Amino acid sequence: MVGPAEVATSQEPLSDEEVVTRVLAGEIAMFEIVMRRHNQRLYRVARSILRNDGEAEDVMQDAYVRAHEHLDQFAGRAKFSTWLTRIAVHEALARQRRGNRYQELDSMSDREGDPRIGLPLWRRIQNSKHQTRRLAGCWKKRSRGCRMLTGPFSCCAT
Repeated sequence: MVGPAEVATSQEPLSDEEVVTRVLAGEIAMFEIVMRRHNQRLYRVARSILRNDGEAEDVMQDAYVRAHEHLDQFAGRAKFSTWLTRIAVHEALARQRRGNRYQELDSMSDREGDPRIGLPLWRRIQNSKHQTRRLAGCWKKRSRGCRMLTGPFSCCAT
């Protein structure tokens, strides 16, 4: 069996499709050739989407794992590098979506003293409707002569 180091030093390098065929035939160590060829490309693509070096490296690893798991699904309709890059793009976009969700949650939890944090959605909606009614009542009182709102949703007793 020929190892990746021996193939890399041979006169004619194998194409990606030939390497994939050999990996599928059982020469799993040959996948290292694919990884070495496409590391820079995948890193640049992931980095351009995520703008974070560590996240880009994680995406590269996830892309290689997914590509290896689904190597039998590579149909050869496009170049292998295109297929692999597309996997990395999907991984980066998914990670970006997950990151945006966490950032939104973090910014919500930064609002100290907000009694709605940690409540179930139906309770927050119910509270929001109740507070809207209270606010409307405060504005009615204000129009009748109440001059001061003491809190965000409460009116003075006068």
